[in-house]
Amino acid sequence: MENKDIVIRLILADLKHNQLISALEGIHLLTDGLYFINLSDAVAQLMGIEGGKSELWFSLYDSYMEQGALYNVEGRAENLLPLTEECYHHLRTCITIEERIREKQS
Repeated sequence: MENKDIVIRLILADLKHNQLISALEGIHLLTDGLYFINLSDAVAQLMGIEGGKSELWFSLYDSYMEQGALYNVEGRAENLLPLTEECYHHLRTCITIEERIREKQS
C-alpha cells in the first residue's frame, strides 16, 4: 500500500469518526473532547508536514472534518470517499504552494 493510500484511509477514518462524534453531540450527548483521536497529526507527518508548521494545512484539514459532519451517517464510510479524495488533493496542493512560497523567499 502506498503512502497516498494510507493517508486517504486515515483521512476517511478521521472523517467517519468526526461524523459520529458530531452526531452524538447533535443529540446532546456531550463528548467534551474525550474521543478526540488526533489523526490529523499522523496524516500531516505522512504528508511531510513537520511538527504542525502549517497553520493553513491544519485549517484546511479541519474544514473538511466540518464538511464531513454534514453528510448523512451511514454504516460504512463510502459516502465520504469523494470528500476524502478531494481533501487529500487540496492538502497536497496546499503543501506544494507553501513549498513554492518558501523557495521564493529563500
